[in-house]
Amino acid sequence: MVNFSADLNQLVQAARNWDHASDALTVAAMQAQSIHFSHQDIAWGLFRETWDAQMTAARYMYDRLVEGRDETDSIARVLDHVAKVFQEQDQNFANVLIELEKDN
Repeated sequence: MVNFSADLNQLVQAARNWDHASDALTVAAMQAQSIHFSHQDIAWGLFRETWDAQMTAARYMYDRLVEGRDETDSIARVLDHVAKVFQEQDQNFANVLIELEKDN
């Protein structure tokens, strides 16, 4: 049998860190989106190809950042769920020990 232990505080902190990463990616995605939507009314004439390339790059950055945000959010949720399960099991085990102590 595998000996497995988890530090509940580190698990909760890891979940928070992934959640913060998700928030940071959201901000970055919004900034990339603002590049995509900025100055749409300007006719760039000679620089149209450059402008189109910038729009394509901004859209690509936005899409990848949103994917990253979703994945980091998912990781945060899983870690948070695991931490809650461990905490619940630990509390149940503590309650059993308390009851055993009372009976003796």
